[in-house]
Amino acid sequence: FDDLRTKQQLGYIVTSGSKIVDHTSKLLFIAQSSVAPVETLTEKTLAFTDTIQSEHLDTLSDDEFEALKTAMFLKSTDRDKTMGEEMTRHWYEINTGELQFDRKQRTVKALLDLKKEDVLAFWKELSSESNRLIITEIVPSIGDAASNSVPSKSYNFSDLGMEHVMED
Repeated sequence: FDDLRTKQQLGYIVTSGSKIVDHTSKLLFIAQSSVAPVETLTEKTLAFTDTIQSEHLDTLSDDEFEALKTAMFLKSTDRDKTMGEEMTRHWYEINTGELQFDRKQRTVKALLDLKKEDVLAFWKELSSESNRLIITEIVPSIGDAASNSVPSKSYNFSDLGMEHVMED
């Protein structure tokens, strides 16, 4: 994302992450810009995901992979620094109904067993055509990134019979 944010200067918020909702893992990419239209952000983000295997995973040496594992291990074994962090971690387990209060320990064990081939296989499965892709675009009506057109395969609220009039 250094390329999208710094080199191409497409957005002031460019990040990625993962989330588990209803026992389904999700990979998230977020790009927000006041200068680039949403079509450009979507196009460039999808272009980036197309290069993850060839430019990042395939070129990763065994030493680099082990260094990343070590960094993740150190982060995963950090103790909660506040009671709030510990409470948030436990409430996540309660709210999701998973009740895996030993998740940190299980994550560390899985990390220790992780091989580069596992990551390559995971990415191949994740990026396969059989997986679903949801793209959400919020189109500004004013400013440099404004657009009067609705992105393709999108609907206005009025198309769905849910017109709302918002006043300043």
